[in-house]
Amino acid sequence: MAKKQKWSTELGGEVHTVEYTPRTLFSKAKIKIDENTYPLYSAKLFGESQDAFRLGGEMAIISIGKGKKAKLIVDGEEIAESK
Repeated sequence: MAKKQKWSTELGGEVHTVEYTPRTLFSKAKIKIDENTYPLYSAKLFGESQDAFRLGGEMAIISIGKGKKAKLIVDGEEIAESK
């Protein structure tokens, strides 16, 4: 089972946190941006998807690959996952 992933990045002098919770058979995938949580309707149970959103005024993409592993891309650069 895939687990939650978390990233932190500094944009415009502020630290932003993004947390991804993968979809399960009985629930939708979710993304938490700072303190707000949103469903990811495009996340597939078996397959790949991408969702775009604003993060601190910058364009960001969460790219969900096979095996529910996600990558966070901000302004074209991949952000390293927080440990």
